[in-house]
Amino acid sequence: MTKSSASELAQLIDGLATKSGVVVVETLSDVALSRVRAADARQIIEFLEGLAWTFSLEDSSEAEHDPHGIGEDLEPYRLTISKPLPEDSHLRFLTCVGFAQWLRGSASSAGKVEVCRASATFETYGFVVAPWDSGERSRPSATLKSPRTLVRETTASRLVPEDIRPWLLQELSSLPWTDDVFATWAREAVVALTRSLGDEVNEMDAQLTFFGPPKVRLAAADDRTFAAIGSEGFLTLQSSARWVFENERETETKHRLLSMELGRSATGRTDVVAMVCEVLEQALEGARLTFQLGLEDLSRDTLKALADLRKTLGEEASKLADATRQLATGVAGAVFLGLGLVVARLRADVPKAIILLLAAVLVA
Repeated sequence: MTKSSASELAQLIDGLATKSGVVVVETLSDVALSRVRAADARQIIEFLEGLAWTFSLEDSSEAEHDPHGIGEDLEPYRLTISKPLPEDSHLRFLTCVGFAQWLRGSASSAGKVEVCRASATFETYGFVVAPWDSGERSRPSATLKSPRTLVRETTASRLVPEDIRPWLLQELSSLPWTDDVFATWAREAVVALTRSLGDEVNEMDAQLTFFGPPKVRLAAADDRTFAAIGSEGFLTLQSSARWVFENERETETKHRLLSMELGRSATGRTDVVAMVCEVLEQALEGARLTFQLGLEDLSRDTLKALADLRKTLGEEASKLADATRQLATGVAGAVFLGLGLVVARLRADVPKAIILLLAAVLVA
């Protein structure tokens, strides 16, 4: 079988996880399937033998079972599949389910992530997602400010992402909207980004809070939010997050400005979907304008302060020059007076011309 067979196998497993209740747990080297029915196990094993992949099969008694003796009386089965590992150190996933598990649990700026079912390539600030054995190279961006320093979490476990780079796209044009792998990433990105833009995340009542004023509490995003906001809402969300986090030194100010705008604009809304679709774009424009006006006021204040400093330095320089001239005059007078006294002491018949000269110098 060919590479397309591996993609068909991945599609089959994802479909079983969605429709038949098969539990999929994918690690860096293996894919474990449990609660597999006999008919589905036969179909999966057919693919595995065609691909010449190593696997093991257990029946309901947790004993190893002959792959060619599968029967309904020993359901459910457990399959453990060994994936072919990549030559370098990048991550590789067979299924979209496994990719989603990694995104939810430990997504990081991994550089390059290969997913078997990917039909197109897309790139975030943290990694590039590509099909298996592609020649794509990653270009991770510099470290950005962590959302966890901006968002309060009243939760038992951490929900706000530590690193925002895996959730920000490098380019917002020509996105593979119909690709299942991109859709898997986008669903998780919507959840991560909305949490990163809020002021507080509460796991108990699944709410996202914006302090405003006024304070607004919204039902938090979930796996269905991406489909609800559509491509236009998703791009608006991406633009908002990129504006907030693109410059680490300005992130805290921008985050606060956008939060205030959302608190003011989202009054009366009940969930994140309404916030993204109805008010986020206007709130972003308001925050941008406020930030720009703040920069202009800061520039005017800076110019005024520099002008005042220049004037003060000029006055101080003038005072210093006057003091220097006075000191030089005093020193010269004292020197000549001292010389005159010495000459007068040495000789009593000092010529009158010398005395007049010394007197002129002192007067000058």
